[in-house]
Formats: sequence, structure tokens, C-alpha cells
Amino acid sequence: MEKLKAVAFRGKLNCGHCVTTHRLEDGTLRSNRCADGPFCSRWFLHKFRHTYATRHLQDGIDIRTLQQWMGHRDIASTMVYLQGVRNKDIQARINKGSLAAFA
Repeated sequence: MEKLKAVAFRGKLNCGHCVTTHRLEDGTLRSNRCADGPFCSRWFLHKFRHTYATRHLQDGIDIRTLQQWMGHRDIASTMVYLQGVRNKDIQARINKGSLAAFA
């Protein structure tokens, strides 16, 4: 988790406003500002997963394949990621498909 937060920090994705408090091994509390390092509480692992799914849909991967890759049991769980698809051609293809009735 810390490595992913470091990646988000290097990519300038931190919000720059939050302060997180951690308990150190000796029991003392330490506060960190996310503007100063990889400590943003608004960045968590699921955002990377969400980006992965959305980018694949934008690149034209079909939703059933993505469902398999994401490990979802039902298609509705995968269809959540369709909200991030902004390309009108891709949206038109999805809306014409057999799964459009489930959206």
C-alpha cells in the first residue's frame, strides 16, 4: 500500500489538503500532511483498480472480458466502470450491445 501511495505522490495525485495520523512502533502518534509526502488518505488501492478497468473499456475491451479479468461474478459489478467511459464511439457500441438492457 505504501508503494502505491508513493506512486500517486510522484504523479502529483495527492489532494494536498489532508493530514493523516499514524501510530509509530513506540506508541507515539505522528501526523503527516499529504502535500509533503505519500500520505494522502484519499488515495487507496481501489482507485488503481478503477483506473485499470476504465482504461481497458476506453481502449475497446469488451465488458465480458473485463468482467473475467476483474474477477466479478455478475456483470452489474463490472458495468460500474462504464461511467468513466467518455468516448462517444465506445458508448454507442456499448449501448447497442446485448447488455444495454442491464445498465
